[in-house]
Amino acid sequence: MSVNEIPRAGKSYEEAHPYDLLPPRTASGLEEAMSRALGVAETVKAFIPGYRWTLYALGSLGYGGYVPGWSDIDLDVIVSDPGELDLAKLSSEITEASNELNSDEIDVKLFDLDALIERNRSIDYGIANRVVMLLDSAKLLHGPDIRSRLPRPTHMELHDEARNIAEALTGKSDEWWNTRPVDDLAAIIALPARLYYTTAVGKVTSKQQALSYFLKSDAAGTYPPEAWTWATWAYLARFTADARKPPMSGLPMLRSAARSGLEWILRSL
Repeated sequence: MSVNEIPRAGKSYEEAHPYDLLPPRTASGLEEAMSRALGVAETVKAFIPGYRWTLYALGSLGYGGYVPGWSDIDLDVIVSDPGELDLAKLSSEITEASNELNSDEIDVKLFDLDALIERNRSIDYGIANRVVMLLDSAKLLHGPDIRSRLPRPTHMELHDEARNIAEALTGKSDEWWNTRPVDDLAAIIALPARLYYTTAVGKVTSKQQALSYFLKSDAAGTYPPEAWTWATWAYLARFTADARKPPMSGLPMLRSAARSGLEWILRSL
């Protein structure tokens, strides 16, 4: 089941998964993860024959920090001249076809090259952030390297996008928040630190480095105490498997802390 799929309207994640706090994952190592990422090229070929495209690995496979059994395999397919292709629909279909039974590790996103150049559309977690990740840390897996065609986002562009990302998440419904699995919540609790790092440094980095940078900064002293506590948990969970299974009774507090952290970054930017 996809981590973004709502199990049933009005049913929380812990109610839908009383015996499984974490979504099922394969216990793949970094080498196996890269092998699976390379294999996605054949799936893309089958879905969009005749089109020109490039496949990159990014996120934790790009800038480092991939954690087997915890991290996703994030892949971007950049399509030149997609014409009438429904890239959002194809993203979902290729993601589904690329994942094995009971696994949701692989997340494939298709983008129009011109949209990345012009940055004239909105995407989850920001198109300028995506371009920075492609430029600085993505690994080329298939096709021509098109990164020389991508203009680097300005510092102000990244700042404004950080606000938009935080505003979009704070505006999500209670139902959306109540159906986030624990690994999604771990990513969201780390997001203010990542946005803080990006607006300060002008780069996009791993959750570990962003959390470390943020927790050592003066800004951490003004962070909501409950969010600070869960941010340190998110940092620990990157290294210790046992930390990835907080008690079910703690999930409401984690959700509340994630929301207060996003509200804090909105006030701080």
